[in-house]
Amino acid sequence: MNTTLPPSRDLPPGRHAQIRGAVLAATRRPNRRWIAPLVTAAAALAIVGLVAWFTPWTGNGGNAATQPTSQETTLPAPSTSTSDVSEPVAGVSPDERAAIEDGCARSGFPDETLTLKQVLTDAAGRVALLYSDRVAVVCTLDTPPTGYNPGGGGFGDFTPPVGLDTSLASAGGDVAGNKSQYAGQPGTDQFGGRVSPEVAKVTVTVGADSVDASVANGTFLARVLHPTDWLIPENRRALVLRAYDKNGTLLAEVTP
Repeated sequence: MNTTLPPSRDLPPGRHAQIRGAVLAATRRPNRRWIAPLVTAAAALAIVGLVAWFTPWTGNGGNAATQPTSQETTLPAPSTSTSDVSEPVAGVSPDERAAIEDGCARSGFPDETLTLKQVLTDAAGRVALLYSDRVAVVCTLDTPPTGYNPGGGGFGDFTPPVGLDTSLASAGGDVAGNKSQYAGQPGTDQFGGRVSPEVAKVTVTVGADSVDASVANGTFLARVLHPTDWLIPENRRALVLRAYDKNGTLLAEVTP
């Protein structure tokens, strides 16, 4: 009996691409809808890894290591009524609120009616979190050329007390190939999501970095700043969300 294996042969032309496509299709998450581009100079260089944007990994489908209440109820998306006077946005006048909602929509989400939930100000400037009934949007403000730089996408159901809806990253302005007008701008990780009423504080840890999020109007928003020559890592870093009540009691620790 001949036990010699036949000689190996190269795959036919195009077979590698077919196999890769099948693997990607099999692993694609079902609740990912679509992703809107970041409108920056770095976005034009996305093909070389200068900017990336992501829909949430699971909506809020992470593992809750500490979950005192076993709530299974899912809540709908935040209200998108722009006339909801019960949700004032701290530090933003009604006229500026309308301008932000319109500008962020026109710059990346023209088919959506966005409602501003909050504006966060840090060392890199201002960033806003907005929702429609279909998308969650993180929008950098005061950026050229339009003044509004939105990114985000669809989100899943929310299981209290905290859930991630959008996660974005952008490389630093001093990365080789970027436009000179963005020189000196830090790289960023940006995270936005929803919280239930009892949540008073949210911390966001990504890799070795940890920040306190801004909590307002049933949402949280956090931005982690990196050096100006920071490149987006090729591999996803561990992300942990921790929600606390007003007494500092840990309500949940979630790894989306």
